[in-house]
Amino acid sequence: MKHPDQSPEGRVNPGSEPLAVLPTQVAQADVEREVIRILSARTAFAAGPEVRTAAVQLLAAGYTPDEVSRRLKMHPGAVYDLAREPEVKAAVEDGVERRRAIVGHGLQKAALSAVDVLEELMLDPGVPPKERIKAAETLLERSGIAPDTAPVGQVTTAVSVDVDFDNRLARIVAAGGASNMGD
Repeated sequence: MKHPDQSPEGRVNPGSEPLAVLPTQVAQADVEREVIRILSARTAFAAGPEVRTAAVQLLAAGYTPDEVSRRLKMHPGAVYDLAREPEVKAAVEDGVERRRAIVGHGLQKAALSAVDVLEELMLDPGVPPKERIKAAETLLERSGIAPDTAPVGQVTTAVSVDVDFDNRLARIVAAGGASNMGD
């Protein structure tokens, strides 16, 4: 049997249904404060061209949006919105390249320091011979002077090492030659 308020398509007219009370949602105070903070930061950002200019300059200098928002005491979302604007995107890309160059320079400095440390270990007579040999091997491997000698496509296998032989070899190298081979 057809419902008296049913339309020809088979749907019931919502006006004929009893009203249902929906549960009310109360915003939590911390969520509400965060939304207010976001809106006020975006409003202040839009109203202050000097803050916007400073943010663009920091982004172009290589600072991340999180760093810019922290330095300018603004919500990160406002800075991320700015970074997506077409006229600011080029500055952000330049900043990324600048940051990459700075990080690369820092890594080069660290690599040179690591080489210096390995060289000091290798040349220090107070360091155990085994550690001096390891430092020398590491230097050669990392510098590319001692390339991998295994032919391309060949599978390397594990080899057991005679620790006594290693210790004898380390003593020979530390003593400066093969004069102690009768050990």
